[in-house]
Amino acid sequence: MSEHRDLINDVIRRISEGDIAPDEAWSTIRSLKDKYIETRKRLHPDKDAEQSWHVFIGNSFQNLVYAILKGYFANLKKKDKTFQNL
Repeated sequence: MSEHRDLINDVIRRISEGDIAPDEAWSTIRSLKDKYIETRKRLHPDKDAEQSWHVFIGNSFQNLVYAILKGYFANLKKKDKTFQNL
């Protein structure tokens, strides 16, 4: 499962650097969710894979929101210099 965590952290890093837009990041995360649940069901068929995802992503959610905001303002500052002091 550390592979999934690394992928999520990579998405968070790319958002915060302004490399990808939030909607693209969200699409990527949805895809990662599907892969995570599929893997979890295969490895632990007796466990609730959906609940496991919520715990997994919940631990990263604060970082994700911060990265989205940071990336948004980074892009805004690139496009319009009047936002440099935000």
